Amino acid sequence: AKDLVALRRNVRSFYSLPEESVELFRKHKVAVMHANYGQQQLKQLRDAGLDVGYVVPKEGALAWLDCWAITRRSTQVALAAEWINYMLDPALSREFTRRQGLANTLEEPPALSGDVPMGPIVWLEPVEDETRRAQLWQRIVAGDRPARF
Repeated sequence: AKDLVALRRNVRSFYSLPEESVELFRKHKVAVMHANYGQQQLKQLRDAGLDVGYVVPKEGALAWLDCWAITRRSTQVALAAEWINYMLDPALSREFTRRQGLANTLEEPPALSGDVPMGPIVWLEPVEDETRRAQLWQRIVAGDRPARF
C-alpha cells in the first residue's frame, strides 16, 4: 500500500469500465494505461482507432476466470445445462471472441502484441479482509499515506 500511495501522483485518473478507458485515452493522450480488462479492453481501444499494444509485465498480471455453474437447489437443471452447452458451441465462442475480444474455452487466444514476452498470470484468490482492503484502496485513491499496514 505504501508503494501504491507513492505512485498515486503518477495517475491521471481511475476508471470503472473499459469504455471509460477509451475516452480517457483519447482525451488525455495517455502514454501508459493499466488495462485491467485485458484483451477486451485492447480490442475496444483498437476498434476506436487508437494505436495501442498490450504487455503483461515480467512481474506478472492478475487474472480471473468466469464460470457457469448449476446449484444443487436449481429447479431448472436441464435448462441450465442447455445454456452452458449453447455457450460452448464453437461458432458462438468464436463470435464472442470476435465481438468482445475475450478468450474462449475452445481456442487458443490470438497473440496480443507480436513477439513481446509476457509475464506470468497470477490467479486471484479471496481477499483476507475485505473491509481492510477497501479502506486501504480508498486511501490509495485519495493519495493518503496509511497510518499503519
